[in-house]
Amino acid sequence: LGSFTGDLPVGVTGGSGLDAVSPTGISHASIWWVTSSWTGNVDPIVNFELADNQIPGVLGAAMTYSTGVFTFPQTGIWLVRAWILLRTSTAIASGWNYLRLQTTSNGGGAWNNAAQSYGAIDSTGDSNLTIFTEWIYDVTNLTNNLCSFQVAMSNTAVTVYTSTNENYTGAAFYRLGDT
Repeated sequence: LGSFTGDLPVGVTGGSGLDAVSPTGISHASIWWVTSSWTGNVDPIVNFELADNQIPGVLGAAMTYSTGVFTFPQTGIWLVRAWILLRTSTAIASGWNYLRLQTTSNGGGAWNNAAQSYGAIDSTGDSNLTIFTEWIYDVTNLTNNLCSFQVAMSNTAVTVYTSTNENYTGAAFYRLGDT
């Protein structure tokens, strides 16, 4: 490897990390959280709001959200992350609980299971379980490429815990680069 002299192009750093992968860096980032708790299965998860407490940052244009469905503000390669906090206040078991990230390429006509993660709750008493899932999504059409989330559990007495002030259940969207 030879040496480099001179200035690096804008957006390129000499270090490692995301800038080393994408010369322009991340152009969009936003975090959303769910504001109303519930028990049982939900498809799609609703009541998301753009994080608005603790001085949140938004890079670029934020996602657009309507009734459980997210629309991307720009085409590109997007990292989508989601998490849910499941809670029980009594000794109940729920052998399987999943969070599923769904995508569509036809504007919501058909949804595909892009990523899902599972966890179990035993019956020892008060329990908390956080489940994470993520997907890298190639968004080529802003009208047709959408995403949503769903949760299901074997014992529908489990509560999905949320807050309007803290990020217990939510999603994050990062545009990593061009498609």
